Amino acid sequence: MDELPDIRPTLAAYIRDQASWRFEKAAEYPEDLRNERSAESLSMLAQFVEDLPAQDEILGGLAIVQASYHADVYLPGEAARYVIARFGFHRVETDFRVFLDHLLSVEVSGVRGAIETELDGPE
Repeated sequence: MDELPDIRPTLAAYIRDQASWRFEKAAEYPEDLRNERSAESLSMLAQFVEDLPAQDEILGGLAIVQASYHADVYLPGEAARYVIARFGFHRVETDFRVFLDHLLSVEVSGVRGAIETELDGPE
């Protein structure tokens, strides 16, 4: 099997983009502390991703999922976009490894569902 690409830069960049959006919303709605909390959590998550070793098994799983999309950037599935966008929104998040494990499960489920739909063919 070919060596998997290092997903850290593009995954961290995607997460940072989400953090930037949350910081914009925090400025727009300063009375709602959830956006700032989420932005800060997302920023810390992006740094955590960058600090992981390239051979981390969760990152490897995410890289396999991303390889199926044939993209040079991290492209989360619909459910993964949702869980990333909501990270830290309702509470302070500190267990980044648990979140990444959950993200991998969500991504795998999304790919599995797409494959099953494709195999079922048109109705």
